[in-house]
Amino acid sequence: MTTLLPATSPTAFATCLSLIAVAAALAGCGGGSDDAPQLDVALLAGDWQHQGCHVVSSNLSQRSVMRMVRQETTLFTQTYGALTYTNGDCTGSGTVGDFSPDTANQLAARRTASTGSLAIFWGYWTGDPADSPPYGRWVLKGDFMCPAFYGTLTIYPSPPPPEPHTYYDLEIATRQTDEMLQRRACFTRMPA
Repeated sequence: MTTLLPATSPTAFATCLSLIAVAAALAGCGGGSDDAPQLDVALLAGDWQHQGCHVVSSNLSQRSVMRMVRQETTLFTQTYGALTYTNGDCTGSGTVGDFSPDTANQLAARRTASTGSLAIFWGYWTGDPADSPPYGRWVLKGDFMCPAFYGTLTIYPSPPPPEPHTYYDLEIATRQTDEMLQRRACFTRMPA
C-alpha cells in the first residue's frame, strides 16, 4: 500500500505531481495489453499496389494488388488482385483485375502501436481465440504499407516470422519495415 504524505516544500509538491502524472500516463497507455486498438483500421483502407513487378513477357507484366476494406474500427477484409500492364516493365497505366472472393481474409486488429514514423497493426483471424498469435503485421510508413505475414505460407516477400515472444517488439518491426522498403517489398497506395 502506498501512503502519500503531505508535501512540505515546493520541491516535494512538484515531485508528487510528477509521479501522479507519470502514473496517469502509464495507466492511460494500456501498458501493452490487448485492449481495443488506439488506431483505426481506416488508415489501411484502399487499394495498394506492390512495388515489385512480375514480368510475364516483353509485352505483359503485373503487380500484385491488395485491397483493404474497413468493416469496423478494428475489423477489416483483405483481398488480392493484379494490376496488368501491356508492357514488360509495369510502367504506364495498368488494368486492375477482379478481386477474387476466394482470396478474402477477414481480420481483426487486436493490437496497434505507433512511433514517430510508423503506424502498426497486428491482425488476427476473426475466429481465433484472444490468446492466439497474430496472423500478421501491417505497418504504415509514409506512403508505404509493409505487411509481414507470420503464417507458413507467404504470398509476398516478407521477413521471416519473429519469435513468438517478439511479435510486438517495435524495434524489430521498425528494422524489418526498413529492410522491406530497401528490398522494394512493400505496397504503395493506388491513386483513386
